[in-house]
Amino acid sequence: MKKVFGVLAVVLAMLLAASVGAAWYFSGLIIDGATIKGDDAQFEFQIVSVTPDSGGQTGSVSYRVPDGIENPATDANTVSRVGMTFEDGSYLQLDQGATVDAGVVSRTYDLLAGTAPEPGALGKMDWDSYPDASALGLTQREVSYDAPLGATPAIIVDPAPGAPKSDTWAVVLHGRNGSIREGLRITAPLAQRGLTTMLVNYRDDRKEPGVPAEDGLGNFGSTEWPDAEAAVGYALGNGAKTILLVGWSMGGSVTAAYLENGSNTDSVIGTMLVSPAVSFHAVTVFGAELLGYPTQLMGPIIWMAERFTELRTDIDYSASEYRDNAATWPVPALVTAATEDDLVPPEAIEEFAAALPDGQFELFEGAFHTGEWNLDWARFDNVVGTWLDANLP
Repeated sequence: MKKVFGVLAVVLAMLLAASVGAAWYFSGLIIDGATIKGDDAQFEFQIVSVTPDSGGQTGSVSYRVPDGIENPATDANTVSRVGMTFEDGSYLQLDQGATVDAGVVSRTYDLLAGTAPEPGALGKMDWDSYPDASALGLTQREVSYDAPLGATPAIIVDPAPGAPKSDTWAVVLHGRNGSIREGLRITAPLAQRGLTTMLVNYRDDRKEPGVPAEDGLGNFGSTEWPDAEAAVGYALGNGAKTILLVGWSMGGSVTAAYLENGSNTDSVIGTMLVSPAVSFHAVTVFGAELLGYPTQLMGPIIWMAERFTELRTDIDYSASEYRDNAATWPVPALVTAATEDDLVPPEAIEEFAAALPDGQFELFEGAFHTGEWNLDWARFDNVVGTWLDANLP
């Protein structure tokens, strides 16, 4: 009998060691996924032909996709409206309705900056879809606000010419690994209603020069919310009387963390969240599922991996579980999700939105993560505009 117990003890010890090892490995994957990597997109889409229309600002373009894209016809950059930028600063906004032939994609475009590219030029895709506010007929200026880690750059977009004057500012927080330009896709309906828009950087934004660095991770609001608080303070000190918070992806996490922990929150009169990361635990499990792990059998290992992650970083799973406090959300909220999201499970977003006291949820069928506008900009702008008219003074 002692021998049997000894064998069982050895087996259990081996299973425990294997579980700990697996959890530590999985924790490393979590940390790598949370790392802010900056701009890693390459100029790798080769222009085959360009046919400008008579005015020169529109036309059609054909380009060859890189080998890593298995099915160009269903690729996110093909089915969505998206930007294509070039090393000389030229910028095309590519429309939907593409045709694909042997790896060559053909579609129409609008020239938003520079000149149309020549055959052979290499471009890269830009999910933000606008080079700057001037492409929307708006004016912008660069400013700096005093965040806890130091001066942090931001962009102010002025209201549209002739728009009714509003003393509400929209403070827009982009997502992890996103660009400050991400919020340009929502700026037009804001500017048309007289809002000033402040596009905000925060700590560890490696895509933007001059942003203070901390740990190089996206901590899903637990460390970034003081930067949102500082941005709101800047807006209130420069003419804003009330604030609309807009969060894209992890920017939604930062918005939630600020509302839970920050000052001046009584000035916030509404929130709009696009593909928000409302639960880092849900993001973790979803990521494991997409990698093919049997998550229903991995509960203890995932739990242990999350604890290892907390020990190794400033990520706080409890603090980043924003579904827990959704029922106490203090202001009206518009929440959107994308069915083809490969980062944040849309089911978690819908659950969060359903718990809000005054929430409106909009699901975009076929859209990718933060790509609600890119897939159906007409519906997106209409939803945003209608919600603004109903909820802002």
